[in-house]
Amino acid sequence: MINIKKKIIFITIAIIAVAAISVGTVFTFKLLKKNNTSTSKTTRVTKAQADATKEKATKAVSANDIELAKTLLKTEIEQYKQLGDMNAVIDAQSQLYLVEHSTIPTKVTVKTAQTGSSSK
Repeated sequence: MINIKKKIIFITIAIIAVAAISVGTVFTFKLLKKNNTSTSKTTRVTKAQADATKEKATKAVSANDIELAKTLLKTEIEQYKQLGDMNAVIDAQSQLYLVEHSTIPTKVTVKTAQTGSSSK
């Protein structure tokens, strides 16, 4: 037979186990609820929106508006990341690299050399 001390120890362990499971369950539900509300607040971007941003970025690059192009390309990268389209992300990153490292001057000035000889 189990004596009184052992019964008290078993009951105490059972109470502690039930309390630990209850606390864990409460924290798990709070965490899940927090995750559900945070994802519902963020807006999902559509492929059409990302493509429209890409088109605007391309026009900004063509118009030589470097700052607008950088902003739009960064936005485009984030939008395609949300969509999970890694090919489009890499494409936009390469375009951003080219825009950021462009060495083409915005205004080209050509100077011609004048010779000192004259023809008679």
